[in-house]
Amino acid sequence: MPIYGVEVVVPGEATWCMRQRASVEGRLARLTARELTAMPAVRSTYFKDGGYHALVLSWIEVSAENAWAAVGEVARIAESALPDVHGEAVSVRIAADLQDPDAERRRPLGA
Repeated sequence: MPIYGVEVVVPGEATWCMRQRASVEGRLARLTARELTAMPAVRSTYFKDGGYHALVLSWIEVSAENAWAAVGEVARIAESALPDVHGEAVSVRIAADLQDPDAERRRPLGA
């Protein structure tokens, strides 16, 4: 099955982004290794070109038949595991990119 990298960008006010990042990181710290594999890397950032802050959630390995299925899988994870972010997000930008099937050559998103 193909492997996708999925990145979700959630624009928001700077303090909201930082608060949500801390909340997600706190959740990640309490998970078992098995649960952790389904969770995203998280960062908050400022996009100078658009002049806005955003919370960025990145999943590096999502197995799915196609990009739409990968986005659906990420949405299911976010809805159940990240309820605060999922419930408060007003808008999101999502990108799903096909990853190299060779795990040694696969890179984290943005690398």
